[in-house]
Amino acid sequence: MGHTQPAVQLDPTETLDPDRFMDYERSVLRSRLVESILSVIDRPNMRVCDVGGATGVLLQKLREHSAYPIDATVFEVNDAYAGRMAHPSIRFEHGSIIDNDLPSGSFDVVTCRHIIHHLVADTIRDTLLLQKKAIAELIRITRPGGYLIFEEQVNLVKPFSRAVYHLSKLANRAKFNWKYFEAGNVVISFLTPAEISAMVGVHAANGTIAVEQENLSRRAVELRWKLTLLMSRGGDMLYVISKNV
Repeated sequence: MGHTQPAVQLDPTETLDPDRFMDYERSVLRSRLVESILSVIDRPNMRVCDVGGATGVLLQKLREHSAYPIDATVFEVNDAYAGRMAHPSIRFEHGSIIDNDLPSGSFDVVTCRHIIHHLVADTIRDTLLLQKKAIAELIRITRPGGYLIFEEQVNLVKPFSRAVYHLSKLANRAKFNWKYFEAGNVVISFLTPAEISAMVGVHAANGTIAVEQENLSRRAVELRWKLTLLMSRGGDMLYVISKNV
């Protein structure tokens, strides 16, 4: 009997644009994520990890507004950000949430924003496996009694989501760049709200976590994205999850 090959992530250095993401990451400062995280920082020196946190803009915001000092870590697959931290007190650790050596229960609070749709493989099937694994790993590195709080961009129409994946992968491989539509560098595969809810729900069903908040907000879509139709039905899912065991 043959063995199923594990899903392999496409090389992030080929499917991500670190310079563009540095501009984009500042949008987290207006995110619901900030207040959600601050609400659970209830004692000094809680270990907070931002997975895919680039230059640590979110963590710096938390440092400035938390009632208590925090132990802040960026866990990031792209080491291009290592020397660009928003504050020297923010620790940078290089690695992938898909394949990491972080001990279980490493952090009091784990967070990420708009990261899961960047975890892509060569097929939709393998991409979904990677995204499921990422959620499992985010939960694993959260300590019992701690929180996983994340926000993820979703596409409300499954066929549109799949089309975006195939078209972005095609543009990436053809080296076709169209800056107006931000096409050519980044490969993305959005989940639907039902898909991400199911991935999280597996862990809630076995008692590992409790979902305290699961909230979809529709996003205002720029005209250029409305014109594509494929990106016209988007939103953001916010999760506040407590870790039980």
